[in-house]
Amino acid sequence: MDRGLLLTFNLLLMLAVKLPIIAFFFKKKRRVPAVSVAVVINLVTWIIGTIVWLKLAETVEPVAGEPKAFDTTQLYIRIFGSVVEAIAYWFFLGRNWKRAILISIVSNIAMYFAAQYITLPEGFFQKKDNIIR
Repeated sequence: MDRGLLLTFNLLLMLAVKLPIIAFFFKKKRRVPAVSVAVVINLVTWIIGTIVWLKLAETVEPVAGEPKAFDTTQLYIRIFGSVVEAIAYWFFLGRNWKRAILISIVSNIAMYFAAQYITLPEGFFQKKDNIIR
């Protein structure tokens, strides 16, 4: 499957999972600004994380018989992204630091499990040769 489609699906899944969780932590009148800021924060961390992951995917050569090197790299990228998100939530949304860390941890754990269990099947998108005209 095309890498761009998978990355787009991952981005949309991230927003669909994280934004309701973030909205849950805010009262009704502060919910819209909080979700707006969360969209920007998540887009920035997703773009940076994806660029780092793709650059490392080009440079790391797989070793036979060992698990993929990207598993630990992806873990470090997710941890770094969670820390950056917590700092951004604290700074931009005016929450205390404990609440910002809680929002970041809960939303990223939910996203991790959603990404593990919600995937696209291999033949989900039509190939050019079997499009009905």
